[in-house]
Amino acid sequence: MPRWIGLGRLRPLVVFGLLLIAVLVVAGRERRRSGIRQTRAVLQQTEFAVEAYRSEHDGGCPSSPQDIAVYTRSQQLRPDAWGQLPRVVCPSRQVGMGFDVISDGPDRIPGGLDRVE
Repeated sequence: MPRWIGLGRLRPLVVFGLLLIAVLVVAGRERRRSGIRQTRAVLQQTEFAVEAYRSEHDGGCPSSPQDIAVYTRSQQLRPDAWGQLPRVVCPSRQVGMGFDVISDGPDRIPGGLDRVE
């Protein structure tokens, strides 16, 4: 019986600790999902700017981010959720597409497993 009483005093701390761990896991997952949503919006804006650039340059690909920055509303490219500018790859790896707009993701490794396209 004394052992059960001692465990009873620790039980609220154990429950609180487990609850705290669950909240931290959910918060981390939501932060990552939020970053992906923000990055997809940046990629879409960059894609529109590249399409505008290509329409004025006979289908040519931009050589630098500064070339397409003038085709955005703010006259500058926004970085993704992890602080990197999106990359434009010409020609596209996909059939029927002229270019790809890619974010390297949180690890910032080109072609990494967590990239956002």
